[in-house]
Amino acid sequence: MCRRPNAGGTFTTGVPRTGVSLHTAADCPDDGAARVEVVSEWTNRRRPRHRVAEHRIPRARALGIWLLLVATESVHGIVRGLLLEPQLGDLRAREVSVLTGAVLIALVFWLTLPWLGSQSVRRWWQLGVMWLVVTLAFELALGRAVGLSWDRIWSDFDPRRGGLLAFGMLIIAVSPRIVAARRGLIRERRS
Repeated sequence: MCRRPNAGGTFTTGVPRTGVSLHTAADCPDDGAARVEVVSEWTNRRRPRHRVAEHRIPRARALGIWLLLVATESVHGIVRGLLLEPQLGDLRAREVSVLTGAVLIALVFWLTLPWLGSQSVRRWWQLGVMWLVVTLAFELALGRAVGLSWDRIWSDFDPRRGGLLAFGMLIIAVSPRIVAARRGLIRERRS
């Protein structure tokens, strides 16, 4: 059988099917030519409307931003240890470095978030939480690797003991959303 599309582009049988059909000259008596017919599953149907998928985040770039953030904060910690601790003491140096660390975090995001393009508000929150989780894991692993006790590590997170690292983690979580809004990187929702 030699099926031909009608004026609307659908095939006369109206049955959607997928595949390739080979018709011989005997199947197409009107012009005697053999045909190869490629039929899509959706040949005579409208495609169902799906929610438009959000733009994908380039994972390598997101990882690169996080690595740059960790490198910046690591250098910041080394500078704190070399310059501030001898003059202010450990506790006071950690308190001061939280403020300078927050500025550095915002600066890294300000300079690098355009690499990810515009994203939805939800996606910026997801990135912030993701970077928070991996940074927290990194901090805990690094603390243990250099021989710090769990008590000493948790003291960095406990404001009652002078630790303000939890504030720094909060900055990592919310900065992508805030910086993206200030840089015009929030994609409006399509209705």
